Amino acid sequence: ALPRTNEFQAFANMLRRRKWILIFVMLFGGANAFAYASLQKNVYQASALMRVDTAGGAGISYSDQINASIALAKTFVVEITNGGFIQQAAKSLKTTPGNIGSRVSASVVTDAPLIRIKVTGASPRAARTLAQTYANYSVAAIKAQYVAGAKEQVGALQAQSDTLSNRIHRLVARQGASTAAAAAQLADQVAALRNSRTQLAQ
Repeated sequence: ALPRTNEFQAFANMLRRRKWILIFVMLFGGANAFAYASLQKNVYQASALMRVDTAGGAGISYSDQINASIALAKTFVVEITNGGFIQQAAKSLKTTPGNIGSRVSASVVTDAPLIRIKVTGASPRAARTLAQTYANYSVAAIKAQYVAGAKEQVGALQAQSDTLSNRIHRLVARQGASTAAAAAQLADQVAALRNSRTQLAQ
């Protein structure tokens, strides 16, 4: 039998292979600012792009993976623009929720697994700075959320594995004191439990 630490690592590796568990969110490119004319004052806008990739798996086509990534990006847009997320971001970035809510918007680029964050500001630097910092915060927050979720699932699967292992050990112990017929039945139960434990790691 594998030591507990090795079993935990095996389950962690299994999670890394599952399509919906791991995501890769990447912030790339500079936040480019540009100005547009207003009747009252100049308003500047900057944008940052975030790429969302779901982990592929056996039998998953590239097209399916892209579509899954786009769907996930749409979910993230809803998340990073909701009130609770903005409040946490404002606290981390040392600004106000109103400042973020009135200046920041997010959308998915058409037919691409990309999130575009747009920010307005009184100067190119102000717009660019908030676009970059909000995108960076969003990436970190999303990663933290999914890492926590993966760890929770690892713990749940490890608990299931431990339960099956304990049942297997008890049945094996009973085999030595059983009749041949009873031992054969216990052996079948042990085999079924071991198969169930193996499936958890697939």
